[in-house]
Amino acid sequence: MRAQFVIVVGAWFALLSDQLRPVVPSAPHNVITQAKPIRIGFVGTGTIASAVVTGLCTAGNADDLCITLSPRNEKKSAELRDRFPEQVRVAADNQAVLDACDVVCLAVTPAQAPGVLAALRFRADHEVISFLSTTTLADLAS
Repeated sequence: MRAQFVIVVGAWFALLSDQLRPVVPSAPHNVITQAKPIRIGFVGTGTIASAVVTGLCTAGNADDLCITLSPRNEKKSAELRDRFPEQVRVAADNQAVLDACDVVCLAVTPAQAPGVLAALRFRADHEVISFLSTTTLADLAS
């Protein structure tokens, strides 16, 4: 079974930030409870991924984030890890990113995508968000 692929929408990350400590309807008086950390991985660490990671880490509720970056852009990955040491880690390779997360953000260029994606083993429960322009869901799922 293949992972579920999702086209990224800017509002999704705002919703994700709000869901870090969800309100549980069955709890007395809608008590806000501690959710498990949201584990997000980025395959590709360029300008877009850097902006999204920075936004997530500075938007509030960042204590519940566990972000794993690919080492594809070593300088940007290291800068983000150093800037947000509590939330950001750099994986040894792209597969280690997938192994460490539940939400996978694909942030490579469309030209790089076929080679990068062919080498990855997605889990059926991965939520996949694509930043790849000109690449359809059908292309990603194949």
